[in-house]
Amino acid sequence: TDNGVPYLAPDLQLLFKSTAGRPKDALDAAKVIPALDSDEVAFLDRHLPPAHPWRRLLGGTETGP
Repeated sequence: TDNGVPYLAPDLQLLFKSTAGRPKDALDAAKVIPALDSDEVAFLDRHLPPAHPWRRLLGGTETGP
């Protein structure tokens, strides 16, 4: 941040969280994915497994590469 506080980019953090299957991570995804920019959404689209439940939050994307 401008104040020098380090943080992990939200798309990367969600990718790490996507493997756990915890309800709190699904809630985070539901809140954060709609706020991501197109590059961040594209990153998740490329890296989430094809059948991952969060794909429905990516604007209708149902399959990956």
